Amino acid sequence: MKYPHIAQRIFNTPLLLSQSKLEVIASVINDKIQGADLSNFTHEERLNAGYEAIKGVGIINVFGSLVHRADLIDAMSGMTSYEFLGDALDMALQDDEVKEIALVISSPGGEVSGAFDLADKIYSSRDIKKITAIVSDAALSAGYLLASAANEVVVTKTGYTGSIGVVMAHVDQSKFDEKVGVKYEFIFAGDHKIDGNSHEPLKDSVKAGFQSEINELYEMFVSTVARNRNISEQQVRDTQAKVYLGKSGLSVGLADRISTEGKELSRLFDLNSGAGSRRLSTTTRGTTMSDKDMQTDSEPNKLDIAAVTDAKSKGIQEGKEEGIKAENERIKSILSLAEAEGREALAKTLAFKKGMTAEDAKDILAASPLASSSFEAVMGSIKNPNVGNDSDSLEVTADSIVKRILNS
Repeated sequence: MKYPHIAQRIFNTPLLLSQSKLEVIASVINDKIQGADLSNFTHEERLNAGYEAIKGVGIINVFGSLVHRADLIDAMSGMTSYEFLGDALDMALQDDEVKEIALVISSPGGEVSGAFDLADKIYSSRDIKKITAIVSDAALSAGYLLASAANEVVVTKTGYTGSIGVVMAHVDQSKFDEKVGVKYEFIFAGDHKIDGNSHEPLKDSVKAGFQSEINELYEMFVSTVARNRNISEQQVRDTQAKVYLGKSGLSVGLADRISTEGKELSRLFDLNSGAGSRRLSTTTRGTTMSDKDMQTDSEPNKLDIAAVTDAKSKGIQEGKEEGIKAENERIKSILSLAEAEGREALAKTLAFKKGMTAEDAKDILAASPLASSSFEAVMGSIKNPNVGNDSDSLEVTADSIVKRILNS
């Protein structure tokens, strides 16, 4: 059977899915895993999936704050979702042009939800294709959780690793409420329904419950990193969420080698270009590289690094252009609905509401009364009801608003 990692997600595993939907999925997937070719992807398909294939290396960027899911605006704001990274990994594993995978990481961490699932996926995938984590700036907290799941962790001299810990913040603004003369009173059912609300001091029992949750997640974090790095849990726990600079991370077992992003990618390109017959061996955990070894590394191939930089820039630009185009189409489709006639003001509000689909907008507009007053009619005819600087144009197009949102 081809692609067993796909089959195991569909067959012989519990699913929250209707029988009819399962039959449709199974009929499509079955043909593919029994021999159909899933590996011929175009450059555009790879970029849309979230990775690049250069000289046999699948490059997946893990940048910015990490969240479970992210929409277009969040992505443009420097967030990366675990869901997006997982999809990129799945496709890179299927791609016959990809012999090894490089996770280029520069992240301070992020949400708990989705992090451990992706770390487990990376860990289980590293036996299919070797995965190297390249810490170009920082792999901290959830960022390090993902890095640790790779076969090998490479860090730059000024790169940071660690911060293996869990944190939760609580804001008590009850004194502020009292100062401004506001009192919140909750009507609720269920003793713990309003636990941790910001309008009253945190109760000891609630704080203890939060601490218990934090402790459980911390133990999960420790055990997962210990498994990924093949070191003891006590060794991980001894870091006490400390952040390590460069080679200091090697001494505690959080990284394997010191290098640079350019050098490491060039080395992978050299090893995997062509037929990809030569493969990297797994480095023993905790081994270090001496200054002499670092000096004898071959210099990065300038052409390769330039190719990576150009591909990254092209991918980002193409992603922005596609996002703007898709957002324009969504807005225009709402504004052009037949149901928008006589309800122009509401149609504009719905059109510029992030995530609103034309289908949903159609239902809302159809259920809304037509503009009845002269004021509503006038407001509906104004193309830009927002008040701005005197120099602003009185007419704002969907294109200009989308571009302004994405470039802000």
